[in-house]
Amino acid sequence: PVIPAPPTTEDDPTVPIIAGVLGVLAFILVLVLVILLIFACRGRISDSYKVPHLRRLEDGEKGGIELRRRTRHFTPVLDVGDPNVFTSVGQPTTLVCEVSGTPAPTIKWSHEGKPLDDERFLVLADHSLFIQNTSLEDEGSYLVTAENSTGTTSAQIKVTVIKPTPPEHDESHPPVPVDNFTEYFARMTANEGDDLEEEYQDVEPDFAHTAFAAKLSINRNKNRYINIIPYDHSRVILALQENTPGSDYINASYIDGYRRNNQYIATQGPTTTTLADFWRMVWELDCPTIVMVTKLEEEDKRKCEQYWPSYGSTTYGNVQVTLKEAENLAEYSIRTFSITPLAGQSSAQMPVREVKQFHFLKWPDHGVPNYATALLHFRKRVHLYHPLKRGPMIVHCSAGVGRTGTFATVDYCMERMEGEGSVDIFNFVQQMRYKRNYMVQTAPQYEFIHEAINEAITCGDTSIKAPELKDWLAKLTPDSETGKTVLEDQFKRLETASPHDEEFDCTVAEVNKDKNRVNKHLPANDQRVVLSTENDQCDYICASYIDGYRQRNAFMITQGPMEDTVGDFWRMVWELKSAAIVMLTQLEENGEEMSRKYWSDTVGEAAVFGLFHVELTSEVRDLGDYCTRKIKLSPISNPQETRIVTQFHFTKWTRSSPPESAKPMIDMIDELQRVQRKSGNQPITVHCNDGLGRTGTFCTLYYVLDRVKTEQVVDVFQAVKTLRIQRTGLVDNLEQFKFVHTATMEFLNTFSDYQNFK
Repeated sequence: PVIPAPPTTEDDPTVPIIAGVLGVLAFILVLVLVILLIFACRGRISDSYKVPHLRRLEDGEKGGIELRRRTRHFTPVLDVGDPNVFTSVGQPTTLVCEVSGTPAPTIKWSHEGKPLDDERFLVLADHSLFIQNTSLEDEGSYLVTAENSTGTTSAQIKVTVIKPTPPEHDESHPPVPVDNFTEYFARMTANEGDDLEEEYQDVEPDFAHTAFAAKLSINRNKNRYINIIPYDHSRVILALQENTPGSDYINASYIDGYRRNNQYIATQGPTTTTLADFWRMVWELDCPTIVMVTKLEEEDKRKCEQYWPSYGSTTYGNVQVTLKEAENLAEYSIRTFSITPLAGQSSAQMPVREVKQFHFLKWPDHGVPNYATALLHFRKRVHLYHPLKRGPMIVHCSAGVGRTGTFATVDYCMERMEGEGSVDIFNFVQQMRYKRNYMVQTAPQYEFIHEAINEAITCGDTSIKAPELKDWLAKLTPDSETGKTVLEDQFKRLETASPHDEEFDCTVAEVNKDKNRVNKHLPANDQRVVLSTENDQCDYICASYIDGYRQRNAFMITQGPMEDTVGDFWRMVWELKSAAIVMLTQLEENGEEMSRKYWSDTVGEAAVFGLFHVELTSEVRDLGDYCTRKIKLSPISNPQETRIVTQFHFTKWTRSSPPESAKPMIDMIDELQRVQRKSGNQPITVHCNDGLGRTGTFCTLYYVLDRVKTEQVVDVFQAVKTLRIQRTGLVDNLEQFKFVHTATMEFLNTFSDYQNFK
């Protein structure tokens, strides 16, 4: 028989299938090994390789598989970059620190072995240390320590703090002794002030110190001007609020004074974005006094935001500001505030502080004041209040450098004169600019400072406390050397210290000389009363605006009307809404016309003067040395529109001698003020024959009495000087000057407790 051969593998159909399955299994095995290898590598790199494993279920647990993770732990690693850091005083400083480790390490910083517990130090999210305002005390070694369960690592950073070096005293510009200053000032201003301007140019304009904080993007919108920013080493640093970056910044700089370091804070006028920061600065630094030497608007440009309530209370950020009192005067205003922080305080626990703002109003929109009289008076009033034991005096204008620096320099020089008997303007301005750039911004401001100091030296302190006036007048005996009394010496000094005709532009008055009774001491163009030119009428009248103590343009002083100017007189009264006329002369004296009669002869009758019906409606003559008349005034073109004007006619004052008693005039002023209050305090029209001697004396007395009521201070010298700046020739003889003093004394004698009157 034939035996069949056994089958070959090629003939077996299962062989390819088995081979395919084995190949797939081998591929899967390789893939799993690769995946495991990848995870193993990742674990070594990131320290976070986690291997799942099974756990036996406890009784009662649901079935299924629970995965648990096993974590690998690694020792902390620190990278601090540069271990040597150089920074500047006042500059924000960051000590960089990068940390790794598992679990996440705990980070601790220390300085010279002491933990950092000052709020100025912040540990950032990346573990770097941020010093918000570096000081000299921050210099030294900083140790950063990272610790977790696997171990501890530390690194050290050395910080060097650089402080700018103050400028040395310039020996080429030495202090000037007070006794030599007037001569020095005359020499420096001899060539139209060229020498002073040259000296000003020698002052370093900008010390180019660092200003990193001011330039941070988060702070840029807090600067009113991009080029006027505080240096890091001298900037005012506020408390950081809730770790908010930039909340420690305000555009303000410390300025050293004569009596102490950081005596002033020079700052810009608050903007809409810095109102809260401004009041926070006032509170945090316990500043009792704010000196403001700008208007809110000048030439239609916003110079400063109003940062106080007009009445009641307003909250700025976390500080509530309440206006307690406002004293509005012709040259400046004084506002008294109470301030209190609101954050975290109940109403019963809120602390309250008093702050006074002194707001100077006589700085012109362009340049500087023509005379320093008002600023010196203002500065003196500031110092009568400012308590030395509290914080710095805040001084601001718009930018916080020009007028701010001017006021601070005048204040410093006045204190230095009192303390050392010398003046050092150049070196103080240089020292200020070391702290804040561009302080005293222009050459005219620099010259004005010299003028102010010269005036202060020339005029001296002529103020007398009201309760001391009686004794002061009783001791007026002639000097043994000069043979003159103090009053005579003051009046002579007034002639030197007061401006003269040639210093004023009086061209309009000179062109209209036919309308002037006298052709000297004429109205200056910038002070004259300007009438309307309706119906092609001339706008000139021989009259000037004069400020009172309380009110700008309180008076319109003028000559007795002439035949050709009576119509202009009534036009002025009508157009300027004057409700009171003070007449200080008879119609004639010694056969000479002093004033044309400008009212009707009989009560109930009307007369026509120019464009107006003028009717005398009543007359009271039994008042002693003066009488009053009520006059109804109405335009011919519109007789239905009428006004009542009260005339106060003082009849016992001749051109050659003042009244024997001042009491009738004091009574007349009292009645005049009642009329003014009822009529809205429009300008008072005052005239004698020439609008100078008696008119100026009356306005001076009015001014002095108002100041006495407010400040309890008598200063006739400065009152006359203030009025003569507005119109030369006022109070034109010594007897009139004496009369103001004796009249003030009579006024004080009417108060049994005048030591405390208000």
